[in-house]
Amino acid sequence: MPLIKASFSKSLNKDEIISVKKSLGEIISLFPGKSETYLMVDILDNQNLFLGGDDSKDLALFEVSLLGHAQKRDCEKVTQALCVMSKDLLNIDGDRIYVTFMDYDKWGYNSFMF
Repeated sequence: MPLIKASFSKSLNKDEIISVKKSLGEIISLFPGKSETYLMVDILDNQNLFLGGDDSKDLALFEVSLLGHAQKRDCEKVTQALCVMSKDLLNIDGDRIYVTFMDYDKWGYNSFMF
């Protein structure tokens, strides 16, 4: 039951949105036992993001939510993959990217709780 919310300061075209979605589906598998099967993705572009009060360069924020506990080493792999993806697909540098992780022990889906 993962969720990735990806926010970007820049405008994305349809092809970029599809490429980001596809990449997030691959990246989530870096967490043991997680796959794209139940991944929900929320992609937001044209967001008012500032880092250090500066919005002169493009920014990205990834919020990764998981059912269960993620190991730090897996979060590090995902962070690296998100930064590489952002640079390769959208030309956003890693020093302009934040990634947060939230672990949940309760998650609802299809009228029941996990």
